[in-house]
Amino acid sequence: MAKGAGGTLPSRAPSQTALLKERFSETKEAFDERIRGMMGDRQRAYASTGPLGGGVGRISLKMRLRATWSGRLVLSLIGLLIPTSSAMAERYYFRRYTATEGLSQAAVQALYQDRAGYLWIGTQAGLNRYDGASFTVYGPAQGLAQDWINAIVEDAHGRLWIATLGGVFVWDGQKFRSYTTSDGLADNRVIALAVDREGGIWCGTHRGISRYDGQRWRTYTVADGLPDPRVTVLLVDAQGRLWVGMEAGLAYWTGSRFVAFDSDGLRGQSVRALAEDRAHRLWVGTSTGVRVYEKGRLRKSYATPSPVVTLCADRFGIVWAGTPQGLIKIEDDRLRTLTAAHGLAYSDVRALLEDREGILWIGVLGGLYKFHSRAFTIYRTEDGLGSNVVRPIVRDHRGWLWVGTSGGLSRFDGNRWRNFTRRDGLTDDYVFALLEDRRGWLWIGTRVGITLFDGARFRKDPILSRIGLTVALAQDHAGAIWIATLSGGVFKWVGSRLESVQVEGQTFSNARILVDRRGWVWISGDRGLSRWDGRNWRTYTTREGLASDQPYFLCEDARGNLWFGYHSSHGVTRFDGETFRHYTTRDGLTNDAVYSLGADRRGNIWIGTARGVDRFDGVTFVNYGVEEGYADPESNAGGFWEDADGTLWFGTMGGLSRYDPRFDLTRGDPPSLLFQELRLGARSFPTTTRASLHRQEVDYADNSLIARIAVLSFLNERQVQIEYRLKGLQDEWAPLEGRELRVPNLPPGSYILQVRARKYQGAWSPPLSFAFTIRAPFWQKWWFWGIVGIGLTGLLYGGHRWRTARIRRRAEELEQQVTERTRQLVEKAEELEAFVYTISHDLKAPVISLQGLASLLQAELGGNLSPNAAFYLERIQANAEQMQRLIAELLELSRIGRLREPRRSVPMRELVEEVLAELHGQIELKQARIRIADTLPTVIGERMRLRQVWANLISNALRFSRPEVPPEIEIGAREEQKGIVAFFVRDNGIGIAPEHQEKVFEIFYRVAGKYHDDEGTGVGLAIVKRIVQAHGGRVWVESEGLGKGSTFWFTLPVVRESPNAMEPVPSVESPSGPTSSERRRSR
Repeated sequence: MAKGAGGTLPSRAPSQTALLKERFSETKEAFDERIRGMMGDRQRAYASTGPLGGGVGRISLKMRLRATWSGRLVLSLIGLLIPTSSAMAERYYFRRYTATEGLSQAAVQALYQDRAGYLWIGTQAGLNRYDGASFTVYGPAQGLAQDWINAIVEDAHGRLWIATLGGVFVWDGQKFRSYTTSDGLADNRVIALAVDREGGIWCGTHRGISRYDGQRWRTYTVADGLPDPRVTVLLVDAQGRLWVGMEAGLAYWTGSRFVAFDSDGLRGQSVRALAEDRAHRLWVGTSTGVRVYEKGRLRKSYATPSPVVTLCADRFGIVWAGTPQGLIKIEDDRLRTLTAAHGLAYSDVRALLEDREGILWIGVLGGLYKFHSRAFTIYRTEDGLGSNVVRPIVRDHRGWLWVGTSGGLSRFDGNRWRNFTRRDGLTDDYVFALLEDRRGWLWIGTRVGITLFDGARFRKDPILSRIGLTVALAQDHAGAIWIATLSGGVFKWVGSRLESVQVEGQTFSNARILVDRRGWVWISGDRGLSRWDGRNWRTYTTREGLASDQPYFLCEDARGNLWFGYHSSHGVTRFDGETFRHYTTRDGLTNDAVYSLGADRRGNIWIGTARGVDRFDGVTFVNYGVEEGYADPESNAGGFWEDADGTLWFGTMGGLSRYDPRFDLTRGDPPSLLFQELRLGARSFPTTTRASLHRQEVDYADNSLIARIAVLSFLNERQVQIEYRLKGLQDEWAPLEGRELRVPNLPPGSYILQVRARKYQGAWSPPLSFAFTIRAPFWQKWWFWGIVGIGLTGLLYGGHRWRTARIRRRAEELEQQVTERTRQLVEKAEELEAFVYTISHDLKAPVISLQGLASLLQAELGGNLSPNAAFYLERIQANAEQMQRLIAELLELSRIGRLREPRRSVPMRELVEEVLAELHGQIELKQARIRIADTLPTVIGERMRLRQVWANLISNALRFSRPEVPPEIEIGAREEQKGIVAFFVRDNGIGIAPEHQEKVFEIFYRVAGKYHDDEGTGVGLAIVKRIVQAHGGRVWVESEGLGKGSTFWFTLPVVRESPNAMEPVPSVESPSGPTSSERRRSR
């Protein structure tokens, strides 16, 4: 409810007699035409009508009413009540703002956009500022003592003047100041405001008009030429002339006095609204209509059923008139009233404004409407469509628009809809496909089959009418009709003969058909995209570049490129004849589920998805959804058509959308940016619209940045992107979520905060900048560190002297301890080696004796031994041999490091060949295949020890082979680093599990388990490690696990003086030639 008892003056409603006289002042031809339209196309004469209202019952209407004015009156009054079958309304999307969004009150009666871009809304209970994201409310608590707002203007200094019932208030961005009758104002009830070229403020009241020149007020009344002191509206036109609308006429200011304008035409008329269009015509809203003046002469007048209280002439040449009964749209000399039936649920219009982006703002008794979606007009069942589920769309040669729906075939003649169903001759009510052929006949594909319309009636061919659910229709250059059915495949209708279309390796279910400019036929199939060039078929699949083998809807753009979507969510693909280019959400597409495709003459591709429709100009995707006026979030299968004038039609799951590119506001300039708040710590800084702020400096204590940004674009907040960067901390642009930036604990330094924004993926706005410096704290200043440095220098010097002496003494003590400990360790090591050698040597004789006695016992008793005794004797001999090997290896291990031969150059290839010759018997027995790399370098070392290394590694590779698998051994080397070479022995044997690979080089360590029944000593690899480490190298093993072989590596220094150390030599398989297994393979 509006608060208070006074305020905006009520409009004087015209008398019922005047309204009836105006309504029926028409010619007989116009009257008859309206009656025919009311009755509908092909509609029989009404015998009776539906209910007229509560308790009215039913009345009889005769078709032949006598053409008297009384008869016309009765029939027209009945026509206002009788619902006709041919609806004429269309719908728009209006975004409504109320207290839920933060508006202070629902009676909006003043609108203004300031130079910064903020939208100001005056209500009967508060002044509101809207920044595109939220409302800021000003009322008594903020200094606006009277908050019933009638008008808002801005002066040359950027101050806002607010007309209220308690005087006029001025807002300078910080505080309010009021002017009342005590300051010279004619009346505190200020109705209208205007600013003239000299900067004077004009305030219209019911006691005259007052002007403020910056110092004092002056009031003008009837004595100064005003026909009526009751001022209702003010306007300063493009020439600087002030116009004053009053309860009894219109006047203008000459510079010295007021002069009445068109006193005869406007006599007795209350002038409530004024506007000037781009052609500098003056539009005058009165209590009975709208009058248009050009160069002082009346050019046109429009009668309206209720008073016009506000006017707005927009950039598109449309004039909008607000009335208590709806919003009137005046375009091309035609009036159309938008009410709840068109989407304007609250139709008591109080204020109108077109902002800089072209958005029409509508203040109503019920909130604030934003009409930014007028590019889209919506048609639904309540407007005459057969169903809201819209599929194919076709415009025929007569100009009729045909729309297939799930509830019939709808036809639009530009004014009204008519729906056809099975009762009219269709095979079924659900229409899936439409085509106008060269004869001008309409082909209609339904769930049952195809119906033909010859312009007068529907026809059913006995074959086509039963062909099944028809999903696509197309006519090729030869005149044949291509028909796609849901489950029966694709057919071609030639003359009166139906031919099945068969493509090798392809099937068609729910296919779509396109005939391109060359006459080629494209069909989306179940196994790719098939093309018929008139002679041959070719099918493209994922092998040629498709994202999926199930393409769906098809279209051809102005350049001849083919575009298609998919049955699954793979986005959209462009085919230029050679390559396929895919576009998905990663490229900017709003949704990957594509349900319709179309190309307009401007070069745009329109992609209907599960999230509205996207327009792609080759670079940027722009999405249109419900917020932009699109009928439904989800586009429907195949619903696209372009008219000759560039108008587009889209089918959706929630109605039919008509798109007029003239009113598309998404193509505008980048949004304006403002800092609403700038703070560094506890310090706040003034905001500005541009990057002209001087660099600010703050102390280190204020090193936290807070910035609130206003992005002054009101189209769709979800389509606005904001990025920022803080030079000095980060140079890359980063997205900003929300409208507030917080950066705490900045280090000392100089920074520049830059913010930019864009809408609908368009161009970025120029960066908005704020430069600031955070001073370093005193403990980071040079003088502080100088003082600290001097003090520390002295302290450190004294401490250094003391510590140096102490360290020297401690070093000497440690050196003595290390020397003594080293001597002890050497002695212990020598004792241990001597002990091992002695034990091994002393054990050798008993073991040999044991072996000899066992042999003698075997020879003496021979075959007289029992089986158990023979087995025991055999185990004694085997264990003795094992013990002898262990003792020999322990002796050898003890000699390493004690007994050394001179180190010299050792040709590794020659050494390997010696070892292989020695192991020739084992190689033949195992049928091993051995490969030696072409290059084995010469190293520095002890020849005998290195020979032991090769012998141990190669014999292990032969010994630990897999059962029934001949060993394959590879010997090679690679340069590890300069002067160091890594040698390897690789086999295909039993492998080593990862948990054992580090332990196999430990003495006496043996791996138990699968493949590990060989009775080794566990010393061989320890010998290898000891020898390699004694030569300054390292040894390791690599294996992927059991049964996958092993590779043993060791490194050694090479001969630097030998330039041919790594020269290749002929590859040798084995010293004994090919094995028997290799000979068998070569046969």
